[in-house]
Amino acid sequence: MHNVTTSRHIRSATELFIMVPIKNDFVPITELVLTYAGRVSAVLKLLGELRQQKIERGFGDPVGPIELLNTIYRVQWSVLEPFEDVKSPDGLRGQQLRQPQILLTSHFDSSWETYFRALVEIGGPLLDLIFSHCEGYEGNSCKHGYEPFSEFVRRHQRPVNFLYATAPEVTIDDVRYFNRLPKEL
Repeated sequence: MHNVTTSRHIRSATELFIMVPIKNDFVPITELVLTYAGRVSAVLKLLGELRQQKIERGFGDPVGPIELLNTIYRVQWSVLEPFEDVKSPDGLRGQQLRQPQILLTSHFDSSWETYFRALVEIGGPLLDLIFSHCEGYEGNSCKHGYEPFSEFVRRHQRPVNFLYATAPEVTIDDVRYFNRLPKEL
């Protein structure tokens, strides 16, 4: 049985770190030869580029599931492909990562349970799009509800040994409030 990993907290700042194995197979489509890792990597890259372009080109702040949660300081998604470790002193190489993984890190300003209930409600379709590429996600999606989704995440959560937060007492709502204040008081 897997020991349950819990998130670290400093005042209102909470962290999440998960690694989820991606299906190590090809997507069953006939037009293209594409792995699940390749497809989810392309989806994440496209989502990131669209957000970045909207901000940098002055089209305003994106409004999507992340912003609607009003609780996320930062979130990062990455696809880690299998890779070989550096050479050992005897010149041998060993595989460090045997299967592609989704790596997700997030810092937010609420409890784990509150954050995930809101994620399921507000960001469910986006999370299902991403995690549908992962092993064992069937029956645990957001459309199945909070309980199965949160159990899936807990199974893949990894411990964080050190957490630093610059201003852990400041929430995202505080940041937005301060940004609306006149620059000179």
